Amino acid sequence: MLTMLALATALSAGGQEYAPRDPEQRVSPRGSWQRSCSGDYVHRGRLYADCRDMRGNLRGSSIDLRQCADHEIANNNGLLVCG
Repeated sequence: MLTMLALATALSAGGQEYAPRDPEQRVSPRGSWQRSCSGDYVHRGRLYADCRDMRGNLRGSSIDLRQCADHEIANNNGLLVCG
């Protein structure tokens, strides 16, 4: 019930994507990484994605979402990082 309420609140607040901060979440978190990474999924609190490096090559990367609890996630030369 609480999750549905949070989702409804997020959708009514301008259509922002709902991304819980729970480390066991299954929804991909927000962040600039989404512009240069694809094939993302979350499993057991870890985000996995294929991210482009500075040369445009795809690199498999992952990050523990608990590391970034208060920060958005970014792509740094093909690696997922906090901030």
